[in-house]
Amino acid sequence: MAPPPVRVLVTGAAGKTGEIALRKMASMTDQLDASGTARTEASAALVKQKTGASCKVCNLTEPQGMDAALKGVQTLVILSSATPKPNYLKLLGVMCRKFCLCDKETPIGTAFEYPSEGMPQQVDWEGTRELIDSAKRMSVQHVVLVGSMGGTKPDHFLNKMGNGNILLWKRKAEMYLQSSGLKYTIIHPGGLLPHRGTKVVPGGERELIVGVDDALMDRKSRCIPREDVADVVVQCVLEPETAAGRSFDIVANEPEEGKGWDRNLKTLLTGLGGQNCDYAGPKHPILQS
Repeated sequence: MAPPPVRVLVTGAAGKTGEIALRKMASMTDQLDASGTARTEASAALVKQKTGASCKVCNLTEPQGMDAALKGVQTLVILSSATPKPNYLKLLGVMCRKFCLCDKETPIGTAFEYPSEGMPQQVDWEGTRELIDSAKRMSVQHVVLVGSMGGTKPDHFLNKMGNGNILLWKRKAEMYLQSSGLKYTIIHPGGLLPHRGTKVVPGGERELIVGVDDALMDRKSRCIPREDVADVVVQCVLEPETAAGRSFDIVANEPEEGKGWDRNLKTLLTGLGGQNCDYAGPKHPILQS
């Protein structure tokens, strides 16, 4: 007799990558019993419509509902993230300074803002910490946390967006997960394709490359389609013994360079040579507090 499907919860299912991952898992009913979470009733209804999976309301800045959302869940996939929005007046001012006044020092990130209740510290650190604590209370067996490359670089441009230091707060949450005692996998994708808009960038067409400690940021090609990230997440969920205890960066070659990934997780992770990300650095007040 086949084992019952593994119960999976995907947070951030209303996001682009979260939606793709949940849709893929929802189609695998013989192996996975997948559901998602979103911040509002409207977002949850839209996720259900797009993925066919059930979706609960669970706001990471309001942790009182987390235990209920995680009841009976065996694998937790964390794809939630604070999201900055452009302030178009500020953006116009920044562009004028850059191109009209030749002021190359003004960072474009100053033209982006986070909502007051959705700063990276609140969502990516405090909310994720509460989610990890809830996962421990509810006996979750495996946590797959999707972060971002750039965590070793405090001066990365993403940290400057809205003065949010988002990569540092994400890294702090990853360190907390590592020390939690839970079985974990941490994935750091490069730039997600498409970056914006509705353009479709298909997965399965590019060779995937893994590494550690942001070394892949020195490559010419350091992006990856969201579809491919979702496929890697799904395989980590399906193969917890292969994925457990691994932390790695991942990007993709251009479509004409190499073959598409065959979804063999063991072979992919062989490219790490047994390495995992080193969390000894960087030295930064956010990470040391």
